This record gives sequence, C-alpha cells and structure tokens, in this order.
Amino acid sequence: MQVSDDDMEDVEKDTKDEVGDHFVKGGKRFACDEIYLSDSDHSEEGLGIELQHDLMDKVLLVESALSELAHEHQLTIAEEMRDQLSALEAELMDENQKLASTVERVERNTEAQREMNRKFDMQYQRKIAEALDDHLTAVQRDHEHRSQIEERRIRDDAAREEAKRKEKALQEEKARQEMIRAEAKVQARLEAERVEKKKAAALEAERKAAKEAAAAAEKKASESLMNAPSEANKVPKEVTNHKHSAGNTIRVSENAQKLEEKRLMIYNEIASQNEVLGSGSNK
Repeated sequence: MQVSDDDMEDVEKDTKDEVGDHFVKGGKRFACDEIYLSDSDHSEEGLGIELQHDLMDKVLLVESALSELAHEHQLTIAEEMRDQLSALEAELMDENQKLASTVERVERNTEAQREMNRKFDMQYQRKIAEALDDHLTAVQRDHEHRSQIEERRIRDDAAREEAKRKEKALQEEKARQEMIRAEAKVQARLEAERVEKKKAAALEAERKAAKEAAAAAEKKASESLMNAPSEANKVPKEVTNHKHSAGNTIRVSENAQKLEEKRLMIYNEIASQNEVLGSGSNK
C-alpha cells in the first residue's frame, strides 16, 4: 500500500489548520503585562506608536513561533502518519502474506482431501468391482451347477424312460410271443378238437348207422320171429352186436364232452394269461 503526495498534502493542510486555529484561539488570551508606560519620558502619541510597534513585533514573533510550531507539528504529524501508514502497510502486507499462506494451505489441504477422497473412491469402486465379480462368479458357478444337475436329471430321466421303453418293448415282445404260443396251442387244440369232433361225428354216424341197422335187424327179427330156429339163434347175436355198437357210441359222446370241457378250460386259461400279460405291459 503506497501513500500519494496529494494525500500527504491534504493531511498537512488539515494539520496546519488545526494548529493555527489552536494558537489563534490561544492568542485571544494574549496579555501585554510586560509593557511599561512612563508619563514622564514619552508623550501619549509616542507611547502609542511605540506600543503599536512593540505589539506588532510581538505579534510577528508570535506568528513566527506559531508558524514554526505549526510546521513542526505538521512534520511530526506527517511523520507519525507516515509511520502509521508504513506500519499499516507492513501489517497489511503481513496479513496478505498470512492470507495467501492460509489460502495456499487451504488449497493444499483441499487438494490433499480431494486426492484422499479420490483414492478412497477408487478403493471403494475396486471393492465394489471385486464384490460384483465375486457375486457374478458365484452366480455363474451356481448356474453351472444347476445346469449340470438339470442335465444329469434329464439324462437320468431319459435313461429311465429308455429303460422303461425297452422293458415295455421286451414285455410286449414276451406277451406277443406268449400270445403266439398260446394261439398256436389254441390252434393245435382246436385242430385236435376238430379232429376229435370229426372222429366223434364219424362215430356218431357209425352209431346212427348201427342204430338204424339194429332197428332194421330188430324189425327183421320181429318179422321172422316165427321163422326157422336158425334164424332164432341168429337174433341174439345181432342184438349183441347192436348193444356193443351202442356202447361205443356212448363212449364217443363222453369223450367228445370231455374234449369240449378241456377246450373250454384251455381257452379260459389262455384268456386269463393274455389279460395278465396285457396289464403287465400297460404298467
């Protein structure tokens, strides 16, 4: 901070005015106690002139003293003002330096805090990234584990389904083979029954023929009952033949009935086996 010459002149002028006013006010109380008046040496006119000169000399002396005092006072005040201004300027410069140092320190602290915050933020971001990476890795690992479990379950289900399909196909094949064998047995038994029926029919035809022959013989015997004794002896033989033929016919009928019962039993057995095989294949 610099003090200009105009400011110094204004200060000196104000100081001079103050000092002049002070001494002028003091001059109002100026006393002329030292003036000696002698009636014998001078006249009134001479005394007046001398008194006037003395007063003027004293006034000039006082004014000179006042001027010198005012100048000295002005110089003193100006020096004090310069000293105060220098002190103020030095204090201001010191305050400016302190302020600049404080601002610099604050800026350094702010920058250090900003750098620390940046480091903390980077560490926080790094930790977040690591935690996120760990979480994603765990999620991916869990997903892969679940996928493996799901794939294993699908393979196991497929294997079970394949085993069931093969078992079902095997059971169906067994059932088909059993059905074929049963049908073959049925066909064989039916064929045997058909042959037996043919035999029974043949025997029935023979029985009928024998019966008709027996009836004809009986009729002929009754007609020729009264014929010769040779014919009488012939009749019992024919009757015996007729009885033997009738017994054969009865046995054939019993055999046919037994065959029919056996056929029905075999048919029922095959039907029950087919039902059991069908229920097993459905399972």
